Amino acid sequence: PHQIYSRPVFAYTASLFGSYNTIPGNLLAAANIDGYAQSPGLKPIVRPEHCHITSKALPFVDNQACLTFTGEVSEIRFFGHYYETDVVTGAMRLTCRSLQATHQKYNTVVVQIAATDIHYVK
Repeated sequence: PHQIYSRPVFAYTASLFGSYNTIPGNLLAAANIDGYAQSPGLKPIVRPEHCHITSKALPFVDNQACLTFTGEVSEIRFFGHYYETDVVTGAMRLTCRSLQATHQKYNTVVVQIAATDIHYVK
C-alpha cells in the first residue's frame, strides 16, 4: 500500500488512496523541474503532506530543489490530528497538510514542493 500511495501509476489509483494536487505542466517546465521533460503526456501530482507552507521562500526543501508558489490562505480545516490548508495561487488551488495551523485565513504564504515529491501519473 505504501508504494501505491506514494508512487501511483494511474490518477484513478492515486485518488483511491487519498487526495492529491495537480500541478500544471507549464509551471514545472518554467521551473526546470527534473522529470517533467522525461514524462510527456503524464499528469504531475503531489500529495498534500508534501506541500510545505512557510512565510518566506527557502532555497531548498529537505535538501532538494523545489517548486515555489506564493498565494493566499483561503481555507483551514482541522481533521483531529492534522490540518488541511488551501492556498490559492493564481488560478491554482493547493491543499497542504500539516500537524499545526501556522497561518490564518487570508495570510499571504509561500508553498514549496520538493522536486522529488512530484510524481507523474497516467
